[in-house]
Amino acid sequence: MKRVHLSSGQKLELFNNLYTMISSGISLSESVDLLLLETKGSERVLINDLKHSIEEGKTIASTFAKYPDVFDQVTIDLIRIGEESGKLDTILKDIEKNLKEDVTFMQKIQNALVYPIFILVVFAGVMTLMFVFVIPRISKVFDKLRIDMPLPTKILVFASHIVINYYPILIAGIIGVVAIIVYLYRTKKRVLLSFFFSLPLLHRLAIEVDIARVCRNTGLMLASGVPLLAALDLAEGIVVQQSVRAVFKTVIHKVSEGKTISDGMRQHIDVMTPVAVRMIETGERAGKLDQVFSHVGERFSSRITRKLEHITTLVEPVLMLVISLAIGGMMVAIMAPIYGIIGQIGKR
Repeated sequence: MKRVHLSSGQKLELFNNLYTMISSGISLSESVDLLLLETKGSERVLINDLKHSIEEGKTIASTFAKYPDVFDQVTIDLIRIGEESGKLDTILKDIEKNLKEDVTFMQKIQNALVYPIFILVVFAGVMTLMFVFVIPRISKVFDKLRIDMPLPTKILVFASHIVINYYPILIAGIIGVVAIIVYLYRTKKRVLLSFFFSLPLLHRLAIEVDIARVCRNTGLMLASGVPLLAALDLAEGIVVQQSVRAVFKTVIHKVSEGKTISDGMRQHIDVMTPVAVRMIETGERAGKLDQVFSHVGERFSSRITRKLEHITTLVEPVLMLVISLAIGGMMVAIMAPIYGIIGQIGKR
């Protein structure tokens, strides 16, 4: 079976199209035929497989289950419930809404990274120009004048020599690193994200990202009729951070013993926060767990947005300071021998 990869945007469009057509009264088989007219690449492979499955009397859930890298277990089980209950259009709408929130949230993270990445790329470009064009010429002048260069200048000239003479190896190395990161993102996304979010400044943020996503999915599952224990078990399966997984393991254990969700979460109050635990406890008493889980997810999403803005505000000046120091150090290394020459001329 050909490997299929769909971006979050493609999945969002797929669920939106299916919901729109099915809720408009178009049959599932005709909806899939219409989708085939507009899709290409990996998405066309998936839709074509779905078409054959429907013709054989199989379900959407069974088809999507063949693509675990594209659809998580929560999505598959929700679609299965929608097909069994005759509320497929409603479920598709709920999945689309949840996925839209995930996409919007990821866009906020990407937007927060755009400026720092742009600055780093410009800095790398400036450094490359200095190493390839400026420093070699200055180095030749120093050699002709037989100037004894200080250590920082020697290091700078040596780095320039490496860039100029071994640039194919350097370029191949950069391409290799980028290719590995892209490959890991597509095949081992969870491992890569775990490493990225293990960085000190991002660790707590990663935990809250996990909590927001899991709570939104749990609320969606409960609202769709998934039994509590099954919903919690599925929610644990989409967790990335070990600390959040430990919370849900404890919660599942407590609920299976006949205790409440809040009893389990209270043991990990440092992860879930007192307010979130109290909200879920209130939801259990009121019989509105689905709504409360969704509210908790929205609350954490708002917290994450504020933290992203704070991190961006903090990173930008620090980044500019580091770049300024690097460029300043380079200029000092270049100018120090020149001032030495001026000093010698002055003594004469």
